[in-house]
Amino acid sequence: MEKKGSGCYVSMVMAALILVEASGGQVHALWTTASPDLNGMMVTLSYRGGGVSFYPPNYSIPPDNTRAYPTRDYPTRAYPTRDYPTRAYPTSAYPTSAYPSWTTESPPRGVSVCVRYLMGEQSSSSSIFQLSPSSQAVMRLTTDNQGSYRLNWEKLTYQSVRLDPRIKMWSNVQPDIWTRVCVTVDTLRGVAQLFSDSNMSVRAIIPSKFVWSGEPVVAMSGFDGQVTDLQVWDYPLTYYTILTYMNRWLSGSVLTWSNIGYSLTGSTILELTYERRQKKSASKKSRGRRPQKPRESGKNSVPKILTRAH
Repeated sequence: MEKKGSGCYVSMVMAALILVEASGGQVHALWTTASPDLNGMMVTLSYRGGGVSFYPPNYSIPPDNTRAYPTRDYPTRAYPTRDYPTRAYPTSAYPTSAYPSWTTESPPRGVSVCVRYLMGEQSSSSSIFQLSPSSQAVMRLTTDNQGSYRLNWEKLTYQSVRLDPRIKMWSNVQPDIWTRVCVTVDTLRGVAQLFSDSNMSVRAIIPSKFVWSGEPVVAMSGFDGQVTDLQVWDYPLTYYTILTYMNRWLSGSVLTWSNIGYSLTGSTILELTYERRQKKSASKKSRGRRPQKPRESGKNSVPKILTRAH
């Protein structure tokens, strides 16, 4: 939906980009808690070192407290200790019941990531995103030039499952220029599944139960193309919710495109989406056209009336 006050919207985005500094023709962005509304915006990535990281607006990198200060050893004095006699008191045995230990935290249910992207010429394996790239259990989604996807878990043990969205799931998904992908991981059942536009893959059993406990950061890089509308949930989505995402826009529970922080690195550009550009161009054309007045032969001329001869 087109937002009103596009001038104010673009000004807000430009204000967020003030935090970006240019060096040697490349763009390097600092970590920031700025959270502009990126609806109607896309990020153009480059295979040659262009990347972007997304995170919640309240997320911040912890400060560097690794400075080593000199320490001084102080002499210690040993004091004598005295043993006091202890008295044993009789105790009565009362019946006890074993009660369960309750907790306010619900068990982790999994994770879902949805994104719209466009990719240029693909290699044998192109990375789409990494979830929690600095954690000990980073999750990575890759694709190849045959339209297959692979979900990898790295750093602890290299495990992966192949997900081929070749099964027709829905017939009422509206056409779009973007490739719409949703991947879900159900921790309780130990399965993963991928959806691409109107198709889906089979539910694949993952090698071990993946519990997402890393930082809420999604990193994208390694291909020529654009990404937009990133959404992340901390639970597996239902089929109906995924269908809704394929046809409309939804808000994630952890990351949502309408309120998100970001960091650009390398040759990366934040710009208007193709749809936003098209609407902007159409509005300019409609404003440029003016109705033409009929020509008059004289000041008080009367238009001629054509009559049919009987």
